[in-house]
Amino acid sequence: VLNKLKAKEWLAFLLNFILIGIYAYICNFAVSVCRAWIMTTILLLAPLVRREYDSLSAISLAGIVMLAFNPFEIFNASALMSFGCVLGIAYFNKAFTRLLCKIHLPKALADSLAISISAQIGILGATLLYFRNIQLISTLTNIIVVPLFTLAFSVIFVLAFVSIILPFIKYLMWAVDPILSLVTLTCNFFSTITFANLTTNAIDY
Repeated sequence: VLNKLKAKEWLAFLLNFILIGIYAYICNFAVSVCRAWIMTTILLLAPLVRREYDSLSAISLAGIVMLAFNPFEIFNASALMSFGCVLGIAYFNKAFTRLLCKIHLPKALADSLAISISAQIGILGATLLYFRNIQLISTLTNIIVVPLFTLAFSVIFVLAFVSIILPFIKYLMWAVDPILSLVTLTCNFFSTITFANLTTNAIDY
């Protein structure tokens, strides 16, 4: 929208930074949201200072900043899974995408599978540490659930902002309920498949 309005680059950056900050506030500054806020800020800032965005550098800086505020985040399951997920995607996504394209999978499916597999590899350590359980078909579950949840969450977020100006809009949120119910049903169904759950011995840091 700001590009269409031909807003100045620094103004666009500032507005985006503030809007994402408001979103972080709404989410009570959850670890994963703060990590995304810092990384997005670097992504938006890079072209303004004539630098190339690098995801590994961005996630490293996000980790340094967050641990500077609270070193105990390194023992937080949400923090480890959020950072692990992004690191997995940064390291493995391109390789898996190329591999899946070589076996002639449709590009959209190859991209989705590659991201899901890479994320699962990234969070494997935290999953074993905190849950002692590996979901063998979580990649399949993600392909179904993530697009649905993304759609529902995006609609809720937009309606929440619009309802500040037009309060009656909040009543449209009931329309999202069937999507969230489908997400819950899908997750519950896959979690009941016994052969897909591999319980492991406890591990430590």
